[in-house]
Amino acid sequence: HYAQHAKIKRLICLSKHHTDNNSKLRAAHLAHSLLLSTSNTHLYDKLIDAAKIKRDETWLEQTAKNAARQLEALEQSLNTHKTSLVKENIRLAHNDLGHFYRERGDYVSAVKCYARTRDYCATSKHSVDMCLNAIQALVDMDNYTQVLSYLGKAEMLPDAVDDPLVVAQLRAASGLAHLDARKYRLAALKFVDIPLDVGNEPIAAMLSQEDVAAYGALCALASMTRAELQQHVIGNASFCALLELHPQIRELITNFHASRYSVCLSIMSKLKPL
Repeated sequence: HYAQHAKIKRLICLSKHHTDNNSKLRAAHLAHSLLLSTSNTHLYDKLIDAAKIKRDETWLEQTAKNAARQLEALEQSLNTHKTSLVKENIRLAHNDLGHFYRERGDYVSAVKCYARTRDYCATSKHSVDMCLNAIQALVDMDNYTQVLSYLGKAEMLPDAVDDPLVVAQLRAASGLAHLDARKYRLAALKFVDIPLDVGNEPIAAMLSQEDVAAYGALCALASMTRAELQQHVIGNASFCALLELHPQIRELITNFHASRYSVCLSIMSKLKPL
């Protein structure tokens, strides 16, 4: 349920932290297989460090050569468009460079390219796209302070608040940023309010709907009063439907709200790592 980049990051995490050695090895090999269809040498190095897999020097060399040729073509295209002074073409060329750097795992350069499109944005939608591109690259590099900065810019734009696809992405990123800062109540409020009728695809570069259910419920459980749990979780029909993906967490919330603590402890003892 993740986009490819997020899937690889999750597999690398599992290859490093899973308690079962067989699962660690399986995650590492899956991540390795997926990475060979990308040009992301940054994540490849992270996998090698985490899982101690033998480096594929041939792939690294060929990937570097292909990337150099692609970068030269993209920079030449950008220079051509700068000469023509057509703003939309310049904006798209900067975006293409940003996508290239993000695919390579150079997230800092990607964010810089996306930020350079600001001067060439002719519409509010262009500005929203700039913010979303930067946010996704910043999430990739776990820079949640900057994520919040771009969220502030995006939420002031009309096209951001009117489009449910954009709203889903912004709330997902905001929930992750607050979770990273251990502001669990703010994180919960963002997760439980993600519009779910848009499906999983808009947020798949950051997290899955299963993640939204788990993170939203557990953050709410850790930080909200019973009245707030009733209002934002138990009484939230769309989020309750999403909690069907995690029946144990749904039961945990329900029993905690009803003060059945012994049942809660029993459920918690059986919970598996997410």
